[in-house]
Amino acid sequence: MTEGNARGETTRDNSGNPSAGNEQAGNEQAGNDVVGYINEGSAQDKYRVSGTDISIQSLPKVSLHDHLDGGLRPQTIIELADTIGMRVPEPDADRLGRWFEQQSDSGSLVEYLKTFDVTVGVMQ
Repeated sequence: MTEGNARGETTRDNSGNPSAGNEQAGNEQAGNDVVGYINEGSAQDKYRVSGTDISIQSLPKVSLHDHLDGGLRPQTIIELADTIGMRVPEPDADRLGRWFEQQSDSGSLVEYLKTFDVTVGVMQ
């Protein structure tokens, strides 16, 4: 696959052969025609689905790695805690959300780990 760059500099393909950096990469080889790199000479590089005007930036994305405890809404934590009689640091969803943010950004591992006591506690 050809690897171009935004400045149009010469780079090398997989076989080590030089190629111009303003070429479309990956599309000249069979099986690599889903997404190609296009350097249109603009300041901003664009990625498009090969053979279309569709930018991959416009396509829906998925989270490939998301921890369940970090994906709980504060309101859900409060509701689950209520059903098991567990106390949470803040009884209001907005304030609980802020508490999680503050603990996470506190710079203290001990304070950060306290958030897991709450999330794991309601998921047991």
